[in-house]
Amino acid sequence: MIGAVSSHPGYVGNDIYDPTHPENTALVGLLGQIPVQVSAANGPIEPGDMLTMSAVPGVAEKATSAGTVLGSALEGYSGSATGLINVYVHVGYYAPPVSDTAQPTGTMYLQNDDDASFASLNVTGQTTIASLNVTGSATISGQLTVGSLTVNSDLTVNGHVVSGGAAPSISSSTGCATSETVSGTDTAGLITITRGASCTSTNLGTVTFAKPFNAPPRVTLTPANMEAAASEFYVDSSQVTSSGFGINTVSTPTPGKTYEWYYQVIQ
Repeated sequence: MIGAVSSHPGYVGNDIYDPTHPENTALVGLLGQIPVQVSAANGPIEPGDMLTMSAVPGVAEKATSAGTVLGSALEGYSGSATGLINVYVHVGYYAPPVSDTAQPTGTMYLQNDDDASFASLNVTGQTTIASLNVTGSATISGQLTVGSLTVNSDLTVNGHVVSGGAAPSISSSTGCATSETVSGTDTAGLITITRGASCTSTNLGTVTFAKPFNAPPRVTLTPANMEAAASEFYVDSSQVTSSGFGINTVSTPTPGKTYEWYYQVIQ
């Protein structure tokens, strides 16, 4: 896009144009006030709005996103077909302001490396944010996926907190368990261990996280059946690492018994 065809040029800078064969050449205005065919297909045009090419050849429309523009409207237009208005042609690049109530439905635009402060932010598509600081309230009605989330004040959840990710693994010494399973995630789930007949160790098993934490977390175990409630089990803090934790008992557990615990892990 270099300009608009001009029917009333004030100055012609070359002799390429052939007035006897206008179908072969055209005078293109590169700068100045030029009548331009416009359409309101991209929203009503107001004086001062930036204009760009539309889907119809030879017709301009309101620019609502960043890109090359023809120039700025000197008149308004809101007709249903196409119309002719005066335009100050000055081809260049246009980046809409961060908050522009003149855009359709109050649309806002951000360009790379822009800084912005919003009283209200509504995102309907996929958004990637390197750093997000929320000092007020943030309401998310859909799904939020966060690689790492740091909350410096209170976090209020009106629904449920659902942990995700792969399940950790569990292992014990040879002969100490006939079966051992973990269902859940690194954050919460259920541990089930059936004690072997020939085991005398007070270590029931060692849980290894699917994804290590940044530092040793806090681990809470809650008995999930009678056998676990009757046993003197504990999590030795010296055995808690960023990679996992061990489950221990004070005395040797009864062989053949199945123990179940709910676990919660928070760093």
